[in-house]
Amino acid sequence: MQYGVIDYRISHPATKGDFALMRGLARQLIGEPVLFGAISYPRELTIHFGSPVEFRGPKGKVLTEGTYVLGTVGSAWNVKSAPQGRQVVDMSRLPRPVGAMPPYPAISDGDFKQFLKKLSGTTVRDVDIYNHKDGYSLQVFFSDGSLVEVIPTSDHFAEVDVNDPFPVPPPDWELFTPYNHYLRVGPGFEWRYAPSDKPEEAPVGK
Repeated sequence: MQYGVIDYRISHPATKGDFALMRGLARQLIGEPVLFGAISYPRELTIHFGSPVEFRGPKGKVLTEGTYVLGTVGSAWNVKSAPQGRQVVDMSRLPRPVGAMPPYPAISDGDFKQFLKKLSGTTVRDVDIYNHKDGYSLQVFFSDGSLVEVIPTSDHFAEVDVNDPFPVPPPDWELFTPYNHYLRVGPGFEWRYAPSDKPEEAPVGK
């Protein structure tokens, strides 16, 4: 029997290939506990996993983050809570005809915080990636039957600063790891695994 080994400490250049390696890097989340989730501007869902790490923020305030951090960045997302029997969808990025009613009712910020709180304490049961028309979608399955899905959208290219002489389109989603690296997926079907403190030093693909 043969075994493949993925070293989470080694960088990988930007590429549009090697789907299996990208999927394997994302699957290092399996078995990690959920710490907490939050929404940041502009409608980015961020979920912290693993062990809590404290650090000094602005004005010396002590903040906490997870050893793993998943950010949806330029993608739509939906979260399904199995215990609550409810689902929350990021309607701001869902394409729909002008004037059409959204397919899901809105939810208050307070209710959504409770919604995310229900995920705390669960563990990641499985992680999968599949092709979407705008890039790679991510699915994270939890031990209580809940699900988080990240869906790439083409409209986030509009968020690039047109006044920037060297504009960098945001990724579709990214996963920061405790190995001083992060998985940057998108925009589109390009991905890389780069040092999280000096991403510009990641090897360049051909």
